Amino acid sequence: MTTLPKRNPFLLAIYMLAVVMMFVFIIWIVLYPYATPDYDYTTTGAAYDQGDFGSATVEPAVAIQAIKKTTADTTAHIQISNTNVVAGLVPEQRQPLRLASISGQLDLQRPLQPQIDNIWQRFIKADLLNKVVITNSTQVYAVYHGYREKTQRLSMTLGYVINNHAYMPTGVTELQVSGGRYLRLTGESVLDNWDKPQRFGDALKFTADYELYLLNENYQVLNQVAFLAVN
Repeated sequence: MTTLPKRNPFLLAIYMLAVVMMFVFIIWIVLYPYATPDYDYTTTGAAYDQGDFGSATVEPAVAIQAIKKTTADTTAHIQISNTNVVAGLVPEQRQPLRLASISGQLDLQRPLQPQIDNIWQRFIKADLLNKVVITNSTQVYAVYHGYREKTQRLSMTLGYVINNHAYMPTGVTELQVSGGRYLRLTGESVLDNWDKPQRFGDALKFTADYELYLLNENYQVLNQVAFLAVN
């Protein structure tokens, strides 16, 4: 019977050590496949943000100064843009209006609502939709103009916008409203704001302010916006 040779203990130990090292290497590769040297993440982050300043070589301290300068420039721009703000509102540029309308007089020393209702009734009875070519039959303008301080009276005109070449029949009043800078006040009325002018300082012109009404087919108000002319 053949006898197997005895194994060398030294070689066996080397073999076992090599096997253990192989397993350790495999585990290290699996757990840390993308291990990289440590970085200074503060510096890396600053370099990443440098694209905002158009330079790839800006040091972090320089980048901070650039941020401060950009913020200051932006703030200055906002302040310059908002020099004409009135009561926290930015006026908008409105185009001139040509209205086919019905006018009446308001006496500010008498109750206003019955007078306003009377002008509305006259406007509805005038049936302007069947007399003039209207650009938008759902929008009615109420213009307050011609204020006379001594008599405390002013004119109120209700009308539809028509184009510049539309024919104006007899019995229909034409009113031209100038364009310019106006404050838009959603859900508010002109006369309420005229009664509290201190809200706007000395910005109001009191020339021809108006309300724009969105109406349904029964002349019921769906929406209301006031426009106040300002200097």
